[in-house]
Amino acid sequence: MRLKEEKDKEAKIKLIFLNFLSNFKADLEKACEIFSIATSTGYSWIRQWNEEGYEGIKDKGNKGGKPPKFSDEDLEKLKEILKDKEYWITKEVRRLIKEKFGIEFSD
Repeated sequence: MRLKEEKDKEAKIKLIFLNFLSNFKADLEKACEIFSIATSTGYSWIRQWNEEGYEGIKDKGNKGGKPPKFSDEDLEKLKEILKDKEYWITKEVRRLIKEKFGIEFSD
């Protein structure tokens, strides 16, 4: 059984939830309440399991979304620049980022 060997915390929770539903014939809404997850999340985990099995519930790393605007190198440069001054206000940091890196952030 994968549950005993699973190291990924998120996948383990999903496996426990699915195991609970299967072995105890629990009502989905009640199971979601017990696990403190939304009912839609419970349905999603079941669908992932049914469509892909174990691979469907494993952590797939990057969840998508926008890529970070800063490279790791740029972030390190910004950290060094920010050390030059003890106190910064948000507007100053936004202006600095726009001037030095060409990246514009909203308030």
